[in-house]
Amino acid sequence: MNINLITSPTDNDPPPPNHENVIITNIEQIPSNICKSIIINNSLNHMTYQQLELVLSKIRHGGILSIHSTDAIQIAKALYWGKMELSQFSSLVAHTVTQHSLIEIKTVLEQYGYIIDIANINPESFSFTIKAQRS
Repeated sequence: MNINLITSPTDNDPPPPNHENVIITNIEQIPSNICKSIIINNSLNHMTYQQLELVLSKIRHGGILSIHSTDAIQIAKALYWGKMELSQFSSLVAHTVTQHSLIEIKTVLEQYGYIIDIANINPESFSFTIKAQRS
């Protein structure tokens, strides 16, 4: 099973190839250790830490987790250094549950036994991408 986590049923974007959209609040319905691939694209900040831990339990050994999300450190630095207006900062953090950074997510994944394949920051979009495999 390959899933693409979305924030709500109104997300009209089609899932990536060979993946099916699953709403974050429905992650509990997915059996543990069954997913070959989970994609979290711009929805990590809409998840609680408990939901993130639950997602990590759904990936089978050898499975891949791919995350693309805003980076809290990057947006805070941009605001501080005047590279971002307060209105842009507000739009990035409004209606979210949590904020994350690449460093924090990398640490969490390693604590759960994931091997990091890719970990990049994109300073232009104040975001990060991380791809990890469950060992």
